[in-house]
Amino acid sequence: MLFWGAPEDADAVAAVIVQHAVPLIESSHGTRLLVVVLSRCNHMLQEAIVARITRDHKKFFKICAARSGEVVSMINSCISEKSLELLRDAIVPWVTPFMMARLVTDSSRLMVVHALVQCVPHPYFAEKLHCSVRPETKKPIVLGNYRIPLQV
Repeated sequence: MLFWGAPEDADAVAAVIVQHAVPLIESSHGTRLLVVVLSRCNHMLQEAIVARITRDHKKFFKICAARSGEVVSMINSCISEKSLELLRDAIVPWVTPFMMARLVTDSSRLMVVHALVQCVPHPYFAEKLHCSVRPETKKPIVLGNYRIPLQV
């Protein structure tokens, strides 16, 4: 059962939502619906939706530039650890020195990375992000409750 309703209805509706997750996030009205669904569905449906949206990393990269506000809303509505891991795994390829240099001038995608870092204060992700932006810095960074000593 993916929704909290009747199983026979829920599975059919959930399958349609997952199938159309990418077109939904690409439109403002669709994103509103998607955010409502993500905030009210159980973890299995949330993970299926996020997996569909992040499956094609290049397409997700483009969506983050064009619809960054909607992607941030999606990130903020995700409560499942698996959903946040899927998002992190889709965004980590951006966190390279070359990509981060481009990201600094790309406020849309930078906003998405910022939202993810706030939701997923993962030490590895934070260290990788910090090393990409300022590789010469030897100071530890603090992210949420994590203090990360950097070895350079």
